[in-house]
Amino acid sequence: MSREREGAPAVPASGTVHLALVGDRVDPSVASNALGLEASRCFAKGERYQTRDGRQLTRPHGVWRIEFEAADVELAAEALLAVVEPRAAQIRSLAHEMDALVVGGVWWAPDEGAGGFSIKGPTLARLSALCERLDFYFG
Repeated sequence: MSREREGAPAVPASGTVHLALVGDRVDPSVASNALGLEASRCFAKGERYQTRDGRQLTRPHGVWRIEFEAADVELAAEALLAVVEPRAAQIRSLAHEMDALVVGGVWWAPDEGAGGFSIKGPTLARLSALCERLDFYFG
């Protein structure tokens, strides 16, 4: 999506929308098998990882996440909903079994400058209905 201010160049942007199971007992392989989906990003609690600055840290909780990216946040949200809405009952059941939160997220970042994004009300309502929390990130 790009936004134009009068007299200013367009600001290309990209948006990512995700749905995640987050919790101490999240087992990414169990989640992928139960939902029939490969995670876009996942890790188990206690896994070690290296930060960009070289430090070794331990994951404080487990995460199983599926995400979609598009130039328009609305398009990314629609793509995610097409995959997860048919599995809504399975996602809720799995979250209950793993004592996990279902967390949605929207990440929007212009290539340069400032701007914003739009999501249609009905799309946002559908996304919100799937999760216990919806986080918004700007970068």
